[in-house]
Amino acid sequence: MNPKKYFVIIIDDHPLITEAYVTALKYYNRHNESISFSIDTAHDCDSGRQLINRALKSEKHSYIVFLDINLPQSKDGKILSGEDLGLLAKKL
Repeated sequence: MNPKKYFVIIIDDHPLITEAYVTALKYYNRHNESISFSIDTAHDCDSGRQLINRALKSEKHSYIVFLDINLPQSKDGKILSGEDLGLLAKKL
């Protein structure tokens, strides 16, 4: 049986929180053969936007996106928070 593969994007400016999500998903992955996760992380709006653009435009997959709402805004001022990143992900 091939496991169902999910692509996970985690964007949070606190590395400890990001690592907790990664650890939990890896733990679940090890104990459940019917599912697998491919995980990418970012720690700010700019790298988060790049990650979302690259991942969601590449191919059609099942994605899970974890977003911190209170992220510092992007350097160009176009992405003001995690909410804006969520809207971008939904649009793509």
